[in-house]
Amino acid sequence: MNCDVEEIFGTIADHIPTSEDTEFVFSAEVLPQPPPLLETNQLVIRKGERTSYSYTVNRVDALHFQAHKRTYRVFGLLFLARVFHSELPEIHIRLTHAESDIHEIILDYRIGTWPLIPEYQTRPDKFTYWPEAAEKYRHSILRIPDQFLPRLSLTDASKVPDTQTSEWAARDILRCAGSDCGNVLFANVLLNLSRPEEIAQEFTLEGEFGFGGVGRGSAEVTLWLPGSDGWHVKL
Repeated sequence: MNCDVEEIFGTIADHIPTSEDTEFVFSAEVLPQPPPLLETNQLVIRKGERTSYSYTVNRVDALHFQAHKRTYRVFGLLFLARVFHSELPEIHIRLTHAESDIHEIILDYRIGTWPLIPEYQTRPDKFTYWPEAAEKYRHSILRIPDQFLPRLSLTDASKVPDTQTSEWAARDILRCAGSDCGNVLFANVLLNLSRPEEIAQEFTLEGEFGFGGVGRGSAEVTLWLPGSDGWHVKL
């Protein structure tokens, strides 16, 4: 196994509670600052698409994550660390598994990005995590405005998202997950899905043409675990 994310966050992952009657407070003091370049062969992301029909025909990127619970857990910590340590302009994670269509993840959150008032800057302070069933996320997002939901987009080396041209097949870079709120929400899903008590073997985040979970224009995400219908790799 080769996973830099595990090496950095494995120790703290062992101390995060998983039962629903406990809490854990994340902050810059708790989470170590990640380096700008990481590598793992323990996460596979396959590309697909979903077509929806409303007033128009819409093609939506669909990303299929495959990883063990432990990998989802340390990646959840990485997303949180990105929010609380925003000194680096970007964090790059190379995905080296041969079956992954996505070869790089870029965490590009920048401090002070506020979707409603661009001139207003904020600095993340802390996040109190309460473990719960992953499915409860669907209820929580009903009260969260779209601009605060996670956003994930596919790009290529030119860094320009494009879902409408013949270059779609060449895109192998994933940029995520939007604002600080988007990163925290996505991290929360990863932490909850990775609990030993969690019975779900898959979890899907859909966009505006589905049941919700990611922001408008985002790629949709399905997180697969071993034993699920979408599990097709050896990790």
